[in-house]
Amino acid sequence: MANDIHVGPRHGGDEKTPPRRSSATKSATTRYILPLSLLTLLMSVLFASLPRPNLSSLSRLIPTIRTSHRAMTSTTPAPLPALDRNHFNPTLYTSILDAWFADQPPSSLLPTEASSKRWFSNPDKSAAAAFDTSLRTAFLPALTTLLPSRLALPHPTTFAEEVALAPNLAAPFLPDILPASTSPSDVQRAADNALALVLLLDQIPRNIFRTEQGVIYTHFDLLSRAVVRTLLGQEADKRPDWSAGTRENMARRMWFYLPLMHSEWVEDHEGWTRENEGIKETEENKGFLEFARGFEERHAVIIRRFGRYPYRNEAVGRETTEEERVWIEEGGERFSA
Repeated sequence: MANDIHVGPRHGGDEKTPPRRSSATKSATTRYILPLSLLTLLMSVLFASLPRPNLSSLSRLIPTIRTSHRAMTSTTPAPLPALDRNHFNPTLYTSILDAWFADQPPSSLLPTEASSKRWFSNPDKSAAAAFDTSLRTAFLPALTTLLPSRLALPHPTTFAEEVALAPNLAAPFLPDILPASTSPSDVQRAADNALALVLLLDQIPRNIFRTEQGVIYTHFDLLSRAVVRTLLGQEADKRPDWSAGTRENMARRMWFYLPLMHSEWVEDHEGWTRENEGIKETEENKGFLEFARGFEERHAVIIRRFGRYPYRNEAVGRETTEEERVWIEEGGERFSA
């Protein structure tokens, strides 16, 4: 080690008795006693003239230093509690898929017109409200167990911090969404559960909490990104978006990447692009993929310019900059719940 302390001879061998000094050496040493004494006197005078440290201030500083040190070194958050199995169970995941894909035939690999209206923008406001109500009735109890009042989450301030936190935040959900083996049945069952969970964390809050959007952006989005980061980091034969029932089905596969589009980290938008570049383009899905890439670019251009979605500022308690205010007033595009 570079900082090893050496006791005894540095280069090995037995310690030897120091040689006796000759009389000439003694005389040389004696000649330096007086100059050293004068030097000691001069140093004592010098230090006496310097201001004395304020010990009371120093004592007050020490606890602050200790606290700061603990804050910097305590980087591992406490494990999150286990899921409430009265809510998080196979029945929940099946119910989510049944409700979300009610207008989507299993044989259709692209969103149907009815599904697109239900999911994105339904001009029939009464039908849209009815869909919201049905989701609220069915799934608010499960989401309530994850609200900030019951599940306190850290709030990372950098992309690297959020990525580092992802395994901890995703951990309670993993037993339900990672396959127990690589058998096709296990992989597909886990993939279906994973899809349902991503919908529950990323999409359904946007239907349920339309008037409380802060909890979407600061809480549920953080959970959904943690889950998606973990899922997309699995080995190829365990990735849910690459499972046999999902890989070619854009009506299902796209939901695994939507949390990245909703993110305010530019790195996540780059991740969305990488994932979608890996999708095999066919005559059937070509138009859909072009639309999806254009839709992502409309999100990404805002993030590249502002580093965030300005229209979220009020919901999350942020100050709006002058540039953002002008952009909003001039009709900047919104993608809010």
